[in-house]
Amino acid sequence: MKICFLVPSLVAGGAEHVMSNMANFWARKNYHVTIITLNHPKEPPFYPLEKGVELIQLNFLKKDKGFQKLLLFFKQWNAIRQEISRIKPNVLIAFLDITILLALTVRPFIQAKVIVSERNNPYLNETNPLLKKINHFLYRFCDQLVLQTNQIAHSFPNHLQSKIRIIPNPVLSPPDKIQHKEQEHLTHTIVSIGRLKWQKGYDILIKAFAPLGKIHKAWSLVIIGEGDERSHLESLSEQEGVMKQVRLVGRKQNPHHILKKASIFVLSSRFEGFPNALCEAMATGLPCIATRCQFGPEEIIEHEVNGLLVKVNDEIALRNALKLLMESAALRKKLGENALEISEQFALTKIMNRWEHLIENT
Repeated sequence: MKICFLVPSLVAGGAEHVMSNMANFWARKNYHVTIITLNHPKEPPFYPLEKGVELIQLNFLKKDKGFQKLLLFFKQWNAIRQEISRIKPNVLIAFLDITILLALTVRPFIQAKVIVSERNNPYLNETNPLLKKINHFLYRFCDQLVLQTNQIAHSFPNHLQSKIRIIPNPVLSPPDKIQHKEQEHLTHTIVSIGRLKWQKGYDILIKAFAPLGKIHKAWSLVIIGEGDERSHLESLSEQEGVMKQVRLVGRKQNPHHILKKASIFVLSSRFEGFPNALCEAMATGLPCIATRCQFGPEEIIEHEVNGLLVKVNDEIALRNALKLLMESAALRKKLGENALEISEQFALTKIMNRWEHLIENT
């Protein structure tokens, strides 16, 4: 089996992490696996790749405008067509908007099956509106459209439903199995993971935490990730009087060493596609709070069974949920133990079997 992936880059991000895990899984099965990216060869992948994964970086990822942007697109398109003609894969799998467009427009000129996958909320992400409309028109020409949740699938028009397949993201078990001990997770730490962007709702999280942090001074809030909201979030922490208790620790290739010492995980997002970080935290045995955002959390968390759900953008509701968990070790233990079942539900082997079945039957 020859499988080729197409993605803008392999920077730190949910889609990039999933693609890297998929490529590594198939490389370990001795499939011929290639990843084509648009970024510069000097930019190494954030997530490690198996030696059997061929990585081709085209150096065509720029932010041009006008005619130069159109010219860049044709350069990208031609380079991808040439590489796919050389590799001759059985299937081309494209993640993220610009590379989905490239895959769909190159399809008539290659022999491979083309599977494309939305990796975020298709209506609330930061995609160029014109690119979004073009992709939604071109989806009718793909062989399969993979989405991560039923909620996302229901948002697409009827003429695409026959092409849609639901495959959630795989959840990798922590490097060392986490087991609940009498002292449970040792530090009074609330943790969240994601890019520092408006989408992730970290402004709401900091505001929700601030009054509680002033009362429970042993508790801290750690946010793992990087982005253009850093200075705003730092200023907000200072304004709220909790600058010493809120830590923005940047990107971490392996956040499990922080997760396994934390006490609570929070997903405060305004929208999502499928929240990988939430699943990884649950697999670590952390009690989790998530917003009822579109899409994902309500198909992962059963409220008050394996986590807590709150309204989007509701600072008070989030504060109340945090207070409940901060002040009840018993509830933290109960939710955390139930959350561990996510590892079986979205196990890597189980999810990859669904991908293989899809490829073989397309």
